[in-house]
Amino acid sequence: MQVRSQSRGIASALAAALLLSVTAGASAQGDTPITTLLLLRPHCEAAEDLPSPSPSIADFVRQGTGQCTNYPVQDPQTQRTPPLTPESILDMDLFIYNADRKPVHQVRAWLSYDPQILEGVLITPGSDFPLLTPGEADFAVGEGQLRLGLTAETGKDPSAGLIVVARIQFRVKQGSDAGTPIAFHDLQPSVAGHTYITTADDPERTLLPPVLGTLLVITSATQETTPSTPPPPPPPAPSQPPEERTDFTLLQVQNVRIGTEGSTLYLAWDPIQSGRVAGYNIYYGTEKGRYIQRRSVAADAHATTLRGFVPGTLYYIGVRAVSMENEESAFSREVAIRVGDPRTSTSPLGIRSTRDQTAPDNPLLDGAGVPGESGASSWFIMFFLLSAGCGTVFAFRRQWVAQSVKMTIAPSVDLPLLAATSPTRDSTLS
Repeated sequence: MQVRSQSRGIASALAAALLLSVTAGASAQGDTPITTLLLLRPHCEAAEDLPSPSPSIADFVRQGTGQCTNYPVQDPQTQRTPPLTPESILDMDLFIYNADRKPVHQVRAWLSYDPQILEGVLITPGSDFPLLTPGEADFAVGEGQLRLGLTAETGKDPSAGLIVVARIQFRVKQGSDAGTPIAFHDLQPSVAGHTYITTADDPERTLLPPVLGTLLVITSATQETTPSTPPPPPPPAPSQPPEERTDFTLLQVQNVRIGTEGSTLYLAWDPIQSGRVAGYNIYYGTEKGRYIQRRSVAADAHATTLRGFVPGTLYYIGVRAVSMENEESAFSREVAIRVGDPRTSTSPLGIRSTRDQTAPDNPLLDGAGVPGESGASSWFIMFFLLSAGCGTVFAFRRQWVAQSVKMTIAPSVDLPLLAATSPTRDSTLS
């Protein structure tokens, strides 16, 4: 009992040290008390909230809330997980400690991890934040980052003491005796960074302090298993003939055009002339040639509207047709646009005023100018073709009339008469 009491005292002291270290960072920014934090804890199904009055961050980290516990504190800025073995799942919640119960409108949280040791498995956004920022609800494996951007619906900002942002799962790929950290990425005193929390009343100011803690994932180098004779290798699978690809995969969507206004993108393309088209897939992402989001539309659609983007973000977009056999055509030419900057559009868009709260429709559906249209007017081309056709008809008619007159007059002329009335070569010479 004495040892257990001492252990609890040490954990409480470390948790208090964690609070003091974070508070010290905030004091340098103007002695603002810490009432809002982003934390990671083991996943908990219970819907629990902070008691009233709210406990201090030190007491909260040490005690948790009822059935929901927190990771133990290792040092003033680090919490740690229980030991994990390869192939095990790290199941946890990203949540907000919101002691002042402020209404939270937007959360952006980027987490850094080692993709050689951890593999991202699942991200399930919390029900309080149904609006996802495109491109920020996934794992960026190449950069070793978890990117999460969520927004609450207007007028439904959560203000509980504990707000679940998302459930996150990692699979342990291999062990590391030193452990591997999961840390918040690019935390800045403003919303210029990649980790912040804002309210609807003050969207330019983050509620987070300048320092956040790190979660150290403890892993063992080997998985504990009972020694046994390895099973015999499975028989080789029969070779499968290569999947036949049709000529549909050689088709390419042409003339992709794009425009933007506010947080909305307007996209249009020329439909593929094929009776096998079942629809179109629109791929987009924030990295050139790498698309992490997809939107599908029906076969009769050749324009769509994408909403809810963060203004100022550069997006790259490509379009592919889908056949009835679920084959995809080649990618269209990639187009790029900066959200909210019409100067990056393929051409200006004729968009109606959007001062009301109704989201603007795609200009293609309003009969406005098609973005990116170029070339001669169809009326001019039709006039040119009709003029050429009429000229050809008149020329042919003139030649036909002349030929008809020649054929009509020639038989009625008496050749001897022509010889008598026309001077001959001999008479002329004489």
